[in-house]
Amino acid sequence: MSTASAFDMDDFFSSNELENWRRVLGPGMHYHFGLFRKAMPDGVSDAEMEAGLERAVRLLYRHIPQGASVFDVGCGWGGAASMLVQEHGCRVHGITISSSQAAYCRGRGIDVSLADAEASATVFPEKVDVAFLLESLSHIRDKETLLCRLRRCSDTLVLRTHCSLQPIDDAFGGSMSMMPRGDLEKMITRAGWRVRQSVDRRIESMPTVQGWRERLKCLPEECVTGQLQVLKKLCAEMTERPQFWARWHPLVEIIAD
Repeated sequence: MSTASAFDMDDFFSSNELENWRRVLGPGMHYHFGLFRKAMPDGVSDAEMEAGLERAVRLLYRHIPQGASVFDVGCGWGGAASMLVQEHGCRVHGITISSSQAAYCRGRGIDVSLADAEASATVFPEKVDVAFLLESLSHIRDKETLLCRLRRCSDTLVLRTHCSLQPIDDAFGGSMSMMPRGDLEKMITRAGWRVRQSVDRRIESMPTVQGWRERLKCLPEECVTGQLQVLKKLCAEMTERPQFWARWHPLVEIIAD
């Protein structure tokens, strides 16, 4: 993942202790929204949370051939990459700008590069079946250049990303820039892709916030710093006005070839 030079993305993603991330993200270390079959007004159990996080990945399997080569841009802590390898037989190469995430992924046996996706064109593969971006595109400032590079090396684009009804350049602690869904679809088309599917998954994703919020409450206050503090603030905002948030900030899933 990358952002403007004034923002230290590696520090943002690497400054919190690994154990605190484990307590918030759960055993699979999935740092993305889960997708749930129903609303959960009484809260989300650990088992329900993990099932929703895994479902968010499995729903994308239909767009990824069994055993495909996958370039996972912004692979995070490797939750999705691990599932793609173990369950779907894929050959995955991940990239992250976070030194902590890269080290953790290597410990999981994931093939990963520590690099800035916007500045390090040399880490791009010559050819892969699928370019996979699970909630990472919003951390990219020059989205169109990245999408053009991925078009040259990938047959299929599988992404899920945060959008907004109006452009926002400083979301999530300054680490994210978001754009309207229609503008994103046009950008993807300009980059040479043909959009085959575009779906808003935000309503299905909302119970994730309950799970994160409860886990963050269990951390000592002195541990909720940096990105965890930003995440806590986001959970509070989404919980306070869920319908507003869902309408203004769609979670858009796009499949293109």
